[in-house]
Amino acid sequence: MKKINHIMLSLLCMIGLAACNSGGGNNQNNNVNNSVQQSQQMPNLLSSKTNSAGFTPGVGIINYSVATDYYYGMQNKAPSLKADMQSHQQTKLKYVFPDMGSLDVDNTTGNPVFTDITSSNTTCQMQDSKGKTLVPAVINYMAQPQLKEYLFSINQETSPLGPCVGGESVNQYYHSIGLTSIPLFEYTSNFTTALASSSVGTVQIQQLAKSIAQIINNDPYAYGMAIDNESAISSVATPAKELTFFATLSQQLNTQGKYLFVFDANTTMKHIYNNGDPTDNIPPQTNVVAMDPLYDQEAVPQNQPFGPVPLDQYTNDTHNEVTNYFKPTNQNPPVMFVAPASSTNTVWDSVEQYNFSIPGQVESNPTQATTTTTCDVSGTTMAGDAIDYNTLSDILGTTALSSFLSQSNCIAYKNVTPMDSFVQAATNEIKANAVSQPKYYGVAMYAWRIHAFNDIACSSHYINQTLAESDLEKVCNQTFPANIPDNSWSDYSALTKL
Repeated sequence: MKKINHIMLSLLCMIGLAACNSGGGNNQNNNVNNSVQQSQQMPNLLSSKTNSAGFTPGVGIINYSVATDYYYGMQNKAPSLKADMQSHQQTKLKYVFPDMGSLDVDNTTGNPVFTDITSSNTTCQMQDSKGKTLVPAVINYMAQPQLKEYLFSINQETSPLGPCVGGESVNQYYHSIGLTSIPLFEYTSNFTTALASSSVGTVQIQQLAKSIAQIINNDPYAYGMAIDNESAISSVATPAKELTFFATLSQQLNTQGKYLFVFDANTTMKHIYNNGDPTDNIPPQTNVVAMDPLYDQEAVPQNQPFGPVPLDQYTNDTHNEVTNYFKPTNQNPPVMFVAPASSTNTVWDSVEQYNFSIPGQVESNPTQATTTTTCDVSGTTMAGDAIDYNTLSDILGTTALSSFLSQSNCIAYKNVTPMDSFVQAATNEIKANAVSQPKYYGVAMYAWRIHAFNDIACSSHYINQTLAESDLEKVCNQTFPANIPDNSWSDYSALTKL
């Protein structure tokens, strides 16, 4: 068994992947035809038929394993999106949303405020060999591996997850394989707390938005940017601050004909599209696109962390979401729907829970809609050449890995409805009610992962537990399928607007 020191814990770092469960629920978005056209402003990144706003509708994909995808794709190997596209050419994938941007605060003063609001890290150069950030950056535009390289190098192993890579290099890679890249940004909790602070005013928020937009505008391979607003600025700040932030950002991106895609800011995006931000003298912006999730729409019971929904309920909710979006009275901005392709909170084939009997932890049965079954600890999900299996093996060694993957350490739940049925329900609704709409910009497949063991999260939790760090213990779930099944790729092939 390989040696692991307690110091590893301070160096273990995982990128926040909150977009997994972005959005959900009743959409309040809305839209009106706007006379402002910007087709003449669009960069020459797209061709073929375009709609009135200069955007070519198409199928996209959200990627939360960006550093690993780049690492293998540049070698023409799997697992990578490049390999997937070669295997599923019928899907005609056009867009990719790589999750590789994060917005943070400068903590050098000891307070979560924007001391240096223009500080940015776009090349991974602000980190030492152990993956520790040397210079705090408010804006991070880079794809880090899901576990730091140092976690492997201390055991004389090469990380199977790839190194950190700068944002522009990632977008250039996607461009080289025929995709239009729209980098996805997320917030840290400190970031939203700072925005809520009374010491952060309109001018500072505007400067922050301008600094972010400048990075994207300077990147010739970025078609725009996306923001996962699941943590909801307005939930910790004020709607006025959210409006200032997104309106300024969209206006600055619009100077270069680039687009702003946003999850979970429906009311604000509608306002920007139709009215702009009069308080800050920003006119209506037509370069905004709503990202409307067609998964995790239902309210999960408070005593349950997640669980599948009945297929008829999902189908009905999805039908209502899609058809209501295009009602003229709602005045919604253009939309790209985000439909399930691999597992989410409410759409999955099975769940396996490891370490469920940790002292002080209560087993969390997903819902009564599942049946208990046997964990697959030997063959198809966690063995062979799966990248998650190799990652655990590199870190823990075979003895500890065998213990971790034992039946006594796992309980499984099976959904009574195959996930493919949910995928088909979503794509059927989009085909029937969206593809002919002028404001339909396409659909993004949620979510592409590289056959990863819950984004390698369970490996970190298991390491923490074996080192007796009780405050870091956590029940870890892996939901299947983690990758996009063949049938799902085929289902999406009909969703490109012709």
